[in-house]
Amino acid sequence: MNARVLLGGIATAFVLFACRSAISTFLIQDEMITIYEVPATTGEFAVALAAGFAQGLAIAWLYAAVRPRLGPGPRTALLVGVAAWVLTSPHYLLVLGHVRMAGHMDHFPWEKYALYVAPASLVATCLAALAGGVIYREGKVAA
Repeated sequence: MNARVLLGGIATAFVLFACRSAISTFLIQDEMITIYEVPATTGEFAVALAAGFAQGLAIAWLYAAVRPRLGPGPRTALLVGVAAWVLTSPHYLLVLGHVRMAGHMDHFPWEKYALYVAPASLVATCLAALAGGVIYREGKVAA
């Protein structure tokens, strides 16, 4: 893997984590406390970090892959961000739907998710893709 893709992936993951933390803190903190009743464990936190890092790498790799065809710049990064969000959001919705069917999230306000959390997640993914696009450059990395 290209070092610039790795650096772009790290930047992307950092922005994703920061934005998701803001979403969790400001949009759904009360709901998450009601649902889970206890703070996240170290293992759950580690899984969230690893998943964010993997998604960040995937977004940076996708940007690097489509950049020769679509050209460098924010337009390409935003297209990659939208594509990444479309590819990952249904997964989250399916997981949340399954959890809801199991009775664990009966108190979660789904309207709030649709109106606020999902659009905020789209913005977060696009911002992360922009950050990765800024870091990624074609050519050799200075040693």
